[in-house]
Amino acid sequence: MKFDFDILCIGLGPAGMAVTIMASEMGLKVCAIEKNKIGGECMNVGCIPSKGLLAIAKARTIVDKFPLMELSAQKQPEVKNPFKRIQKDIAFINEKKTVKMFDKVKLILNQGHAEFINKNTVKVGTQIISAKRIFIATGTEPMVPPIPGLKDVPFLTNNTIFSLEKIPESMVILGGGAIGCEMAQAFSKLGCKCS
Repeated sequence: MKFDFDILCIGLGPAGMAVTIMASEMGLKVCAIEKNKIGGECMNVGCIPSKGLLAIAKARTIVDKFPLMELSAQKQPEVKNPFKRIQKDIAFINEKKTVKMFDKVKLILNQGHAEFINKNTVKVGTQIISAKRIFIATGTEPMVPPIPGLKDVPFLTNNTIFSLEKIPESMVILGGGAIGCEMAQAFSKLGCKCS
């Protein structure tokens, strides 16, 4: 059977990006499918924006401790609207930096979920794609704990927290993983009462 591609990668988080780029550099014909944004959770709603928020919180702490110290024009917007700055930086990384790494790859972005037709063929949107090998790197979603009443009130996950427009007065953070700890630290430094 003749295939459209040597490798098809479903999901372009860190693992999918690595496989896709390495395979294309090895001369293989590669197609990559991502239903949302390149970089997956880590780049868009995890490691990268959480480190950005920590850096902004650190700058805010410096301003609070030394109010007469002048900040460069570049740092001031970060302190005033941290989430807008993070979204701007992530958009820049996605649009200007990351996509260039995939010059040798057929990219299918924002066309929906990939559905298997058989072991070597998937459908995404209206496209049918076959590959000798298919690598599945679809990542994770935040787990919302089954706490009675939680789904009846507005709550945030790492998928939504970086879209806030202002720092809340208080929040309860459930979970002590890397993102939970970083969010507690950053939001506390930004003036939010965290528990």
